[in-house]
Amino acid sequence: MSETNIEQDPTTIIHIGLHKTATRFFQHQVFAPLAEQGILFNPPELMPAVHALYREPGNAELFKTAQQALTALREKYPNRTLLISKPDIPGDMYETYREHPENLALLHRLFPEAHLLYVPRHPVDWLLSAYRQSLVKGAGGPIETFLNFRQGAFQSKPDIPGDMYETYREHPENLALLHRLFPEAHLLYVPRHPVDWLLSAYRQSLVKGAGGPIETFLNFRQGAFQPKPAIFVNGMRNVDAMSFPVASIYEEAVKNYGEEQVSVLCFEHVRANKDRVFEHLCKLLGIEAIAVAEPEKIKNRSFSGLAIKLFCNGNGSSDIKNTADSIPRFVQRWIHRPRRKLRANLIKHGWDSLIYKDWDLLARNDMRNLLTEHYDAEYNRILTVSKKLMGLD
Repeated sequence: MSETNIEQDPTTIIHIGLHKTATRFFQHQVFAPLAEQGILFNPPELMPAVHALYREPGNAELFKTAQQALTALREKYPNRTLLISKPDIPGDMYETYREHPENLALLHRLFPEAHLLYVPRHPVDWLLSAYRQSLVKGAGGPIETFLNFRQGAFQSKPDIPGDMYETYREHPENLALLHRLFPEAHLLYVPRHPVDWLLSAYRQSLVKGAGGPIETFLNFRQGAFQPKPAIFVNGMRNVDAMSFPVASIYEEAVKNYGEEQVSVLCFEHVRANKDRVFEHLCKLLGIEAIAVAEPEKIKNRSFSGLAIKLFCNGNGSSDIKNTADSIPRFVQRWIHRPRRKLRANLIKHGWDSLIYKDWDLLARNDMRNLLTEHYDAEYNRILTVSKKLMGLD
């Protein structure tokens, strides 16, 4: 590795972490006292704008605001060295910094002249320290759960395409891993139009999660869909509504397995052409027939729109009041879970069994049209593949 030459008096130095690498020591014992020598450390005129930008990295207005704050700071202190310490620049430690390429590219756009200070740690020690840190404010549990160590091996996070609340953003890595484990497999992918999927995911989130309006779940604020700011918003799990990779999951599957080893059956086609679906499954499995018992639809019925409005704060404010990522374990176990279970049972076996009044929750604020315009072209590519496979052309 070649030696790096640092300028005698660099204009900007940015400490990008990582977490769990003596960050507080650097910030409080090393960096903060440098103010006495004229160093601008995490200046309050700038940092709120930078923090806001990294909560919503795709927001052009926030980027412009951060640029303006930086320009004003430079004009006020033209000859002062700027020192920033922000260990979450590479991303979320609990998501193992998977968004670091985009975040570092954003950093370069804002500070193209900066010199970066990167303090890593051996991943084994880092993981142990991260687990211990997770216990301070989060739920308790064995380190095996934290590290997804099961059946004698480290597993990827549950569900092959990834976490639905993270809109499956880890699907490329997960599908590549799947191919390494099962290179001969045939994949069966059943997507759904993202607009309907998002609506269904919101309804599902209400069964065991906190109540709240669909605008909070979809991060719809000020007339537009915003990037996901945190794991929880006002106590609710939420999604980045504009980044559902419905086509990319199929394309990554084909990239790893080839078209011949991937079957895509769109949900809309599955519902309308069950016989064709069963024929295809029989062909894949090498059997003659599949005996299917039709389920009672009522058992899987979502909460009605009226029940959501009355019992799940469905018409509440979507303004961000808090983004706390952890709730004390005893509060979850003895207060939230029993209350939500009682709510679900009262709705399912009480209210909705007597009065099931529903409507399109996405009709509000023109959300359905906005999402449809965003996703139609992408999903139509998948529909075309599904039609051909099922002989519906």
